[in-house]
Amino acid sequence: MSTTPSAQVAVVTGAARGIGLEIAHRFEVENYHVIFLDNDKATLQQCKTNLKGKGNYSFEICGWGRFAEFAALRNGFKISQLCSASKIPF
Repeated sequence: MSTTPSAQVAVVTGAARGIGLEIAHRFEVENYHVIFLDNDKATLQQCKTNLKGKGNYSFEICGWGRFAEFAALRNGFKISQLCSASKIPF
């Protein structure tokens, strides 16, 4: 599913599993475009495979730094919500 840059966007760190995944699903239910950020490439890829065609998502591998802003800008979105379910500080 695709979205326009004017859509509400939620960025969730640690989104590929656990609490982060549940938070990401909740934002999707509320009609957000959800950008999944995670630093575990294999887990993020598995998550992406499992969710293929099921929602309005983008996926980004992230590390330290200003990753949320980068991910949103790279996808052409303005962040509406930002939620950290990871150990990565903002």
